[in-house]
Amino acid sequence: MPRPPADADDRVLLEGMRLECIVGIHPQERLEPQPLEIDAEVGFARRPGAFGRALEESLDYDRLEGMLRFVLLHGRFLLIEEAAEALAATALAAAPRPPDRCRITVRKPRALAGRAVPGVAIERLPGDRAPAVAPHHDDTVETLHDGPSCRVLCVRIPSGGAIPAQRHDAATAADLALDHGLELDGQPLAAGIGHAWPGGFVRAYCNASSGECRLLRVVRPAEPADGLPGHAPAHGAARFFGLA
Repeated sequence: MPRPPADADDRVLLEGMRLECIVGIHPQERLEPQPLEIDAEVGFARRPGAFGRALEESLDYDRLEGMLRFVLLHGRFLLIEEAAEALAATALAAAPRPPDRCRITVRKPRALAGRAVPGVAIERLPGDRAPAVAPHHDDTVETLHDGPSCRVLCVRIPSGGAIPAQRHDAATAADLALDHGLELDGQPLAAGIGHAWPGGFVRAYCNASSGECRLLRVVRPAEPADGLPGHAPAHGAARFFGLA
């Protein structure tokens, strides 16, 4: 049976997202943040009369926006093409009910000094690239994206599980808690809170809840700019989604 066209899906839209981040291949672009504009569209198979009965059957756009913003800020992408791939993989992993497709548009409005706005648009299906899954300590690590700029991972920690103190000497990492119940270095960590860690920083997690907890993790090589004022990763907590 032929697959229905995208406009026959039930869709969750996130349009006009804008943020300042490091993106680009030119030396100055590796030092100064610039704006990106993003549209995300996540499609589900049609369910007339049933779509929207429960959030678990759709997608929390607050959580989606926070996850995409987290990946963009910490991925420091060389190309917007790779940024779009990483965002699509993240969006496909964000929904409780697996979506049927995702469309991402990324625009770089400052790139051509106002003469035109360059951008890319991609559409991805869940089966296009199955995440690589590997056990590690008590946790399981799914690789959602593995590119020249960064890796985007989903770390799953079972109830009662722990990630012992660890360091990434040659890489900068950032973690976003997706579920309530985690403890970071013995302190409660609320869902929606993200941290960025410089290379060599040690931290440990445990799951004190009765269910699985997940982290969205971005790992990338350290850059010289990481040591410049205003560019070093923040060690304190930052909120990306959830109630204030």
